[in-house]
Parts: sequence; structure tokens; C-alpha cells
Amino acid sequence: MAGSYAVLSFNDLVNYSDAAVMGTITAATKPKWNSASGKAWTIDPETDDPVPGMYRDVTLQVSRVLFSTDKVAAKQGDDVVVRVRVCLGDCPQTRTPSTQLAGPTDVGSEVLFLLKRIEFAFQGDKRVEVTALSGHWDANWTVKNGMAVNADPRRSVPLDPLIARILKERAAGLEPDDQSGMINPLEATQPSVEESPTSQPMSTESPAPQVARTG
Repeated sequence: MAGSYAVLSFNDLVNYSDAAVMGTITAATKPKWNSASGKAWTIDPETDDPVPGMYRDVTLQVSRVLFSTDKVAAKQGDDVVVRVRVCLGDCPQTRTPSTQLAGPTDVGSEVLFLLKRIEFAFQGDKRVEVTALSGHWDANWTVKNGMAVNADPRRSVPLDPLIARILKERAAGLEPDDQSGMINPLEATQPSVEESPTSQPMSTESPAPQVARTG
């Protein structure tokens, strides 16, 4: 599970990803803990265990592939299983104690996901390769009425310009100094990462995208 976070620009996030796909969620597992039993557990400081955490696996039937790689070689019509983290009181879009999903899991939802092949850590430091959201809350949108809706409304944008931006960033390649699109992918501003999203009125400015480092 995630132990720390790296702040990425939108350009970095797109180019960090192994695929960007659209589709429909057709199935979702119940929340499980990253333990052998799937039940809650506490970390032993004397071991190399990862941080305890919860997740759900959702099955996505792919309708469109914006880009893919050998690591996540998705094609139209494929069923792709995506691991979605459950936030335990640390979802940046709220900063409030609660259990929330870091991505949509409702069956029937139309979504756009940025995906990454990662090593997912379990109790006992067991690691399994899975396909997951590239940046959790920053890398997923529910598609509704021509809008790409994020859990943080400040990251919700019109769908077509978002697709165009993803394709543009991917075609341009990774530019480490590009700091545009830190919150709203269609904005070219960079808000301060020090500011809490709950301390400001809703606007196009919000916390920077973050990518979980596993282990």
C-alpha cells in the first residue's frame, strides 16, 4: 500500500501511466484488507510489513484506448481488472476522517482511467503485480453527460478537452519541468501544494496530483 506520495504535474502523471482507457465498470469486489485473510490487521514494527490498507478490484470493459503499453496492453473489448485503493481517512480531496474509495466502483459507471502496472504489497511483505490507478484520486473520472467528473469537483472538466489534453501530453512525451495542470487538467496554473483544499472556496485551484509509492 502507499507509504509516501510524489507530487506530479499532469504531464508527469500522463507519462508515468502505462495506459489511458475508457469503458464501463461491469463488476466490483467487496473491500478487502491487504492481508492473507482479507481482514483488518495491524502492523508489527519489528517486521518489514507494508502499511495496512484496503482495496477493491473492479472489472472494466474497455470501450476506447487512448494509449497503452506492453505493461498494460489493453484493447477495445477487453476486460481489465483494476485495483482501487480505499482511503482510510486520508483522501486529499476531503482531509476528513472517513472511509472512501480513491476511484469509482459502481457497476454500470462509465469511466476514464489512467492505469499503471505496480507491485501491490501485502502483509508479510508479499508483493503481487496488479494494474492500478496511476495516481488514485487524480487518475480517474466518471463520465456523465459530456463531463469527466472527479471525486474532487475541482478536478471535474469537459470530457473532450480532457481526452485531447491526455493525447497531447502523451504525444509530447515526458517533460520534467512542465508544471501545468496540477489540479484542473485544463488549467495552466500551479497552486501551492501547501494549501489545504478545505481552506479555500471551490475553484480551479486544488491540491497537486499525487502518485502512491508502494511498499
